[in-house]
Amino acid sequence: MRVVIFGTGENSAQAWHILLHQADVEVIGFLDDDAAKHGSLHFGRPVIGGQEHFASLRAQHAVTHVLVAIGNNAARRSTHEAVRAAGLALASAIHPRAVIDPSARIGVGCIVEMGVFVHPEVTIGDGVFLGGSCVIAHHSTVGHHALIGGGVVFGGRVTIGDEALIGVGVAIQPHVSIGARSVIGVGSAVIKDIPHDVIAVGVPAKVIRSLVAS
Repeated sequence: MRVVIFGTGENSAQAWHILLHQADVEVIGFLDDDAAKHGSLHFGRPVIGGQEHFASLRAQHAVTHVLVAIGNNAARRSTHEAVRAAGLALASAIHPRAVIDPSARIGVGCIVEMGVFVHPEVTIGDGVFLGGSCVIAHHSTVGHHALIGGGVVFGGRVTIGDEALIGVGVAIQPHVSIGARSVIGVGSAVIKDIPHDVIAVGVPAKVIRSLVAS
């Protein structure tokens, strides 16, 4: 499988090193919308251009898949939409030292780092980023394009909305729901439901402001 990685930041480094473990994957280059990076090398591979090159990747480079390795959830979603519109497939990068129960369901375009544990009957949406050593407990659901930071621990039957961002080291009590696009601050303890489009921090986590313009 010939793959291009979209993005040249720190997340692209994670993706690159994970894909090195996959013998059937050949990374032929990178894409980035920063024109200053076009024509440079990243991990010894060329930065071909930006999103405008999606449409020509198959014909010019025999690329079939794109791995989108950017941390901003909304930008990752919109880039996935552009990849699909160009007729390309979304690649995932799952570290071989992640432990994923066979009953778990994981969408396309995901990045799963080293040391992640995904328990039985978990559902992970498309374009999700699971940071190193996080634990997604049984019967939990993670919505599309969410980002779960390193060391996050779920209780059972937790629900995370689309494009939510869960900071490093957060603990989430069983049966708690966190709304779409909400942000949970680093090290927080979530013991009750959090609504959509808010920032919540602390032990226990409390909503400190809305993300919706008034």
